[in-house]
Amino acid sequence: FAASVEPQNEALALRRKEIVRLRQAGLPTVPFKLGGEIAANPFLRPESPEIRAHLGMSESDSNGDIFRALRERKDVF
Repeated sequence: FAASVEPQNEALALRRKEIVRLRQAGLPTVPFKLGGEIAANPFLRPESPEIRAHLGMSESDSNGDIFRALRERKDVF
């Protein structure tokens, strides 16, 4: 889902690649470093102009509005 929201997010692409590698090796994907999760998880960056643009929302929309829009999209992803 996150990649559909931020297809150009390099941190997300790297995290995704790492998760695939770990799963293929039968290893857990947790614990993880919070900084990496913040960079890769759109739910943790509702203030991001890129995420807001993808959702068709603006600076005037609250972080809660952004989170809600992300959640609604993820629910039907």
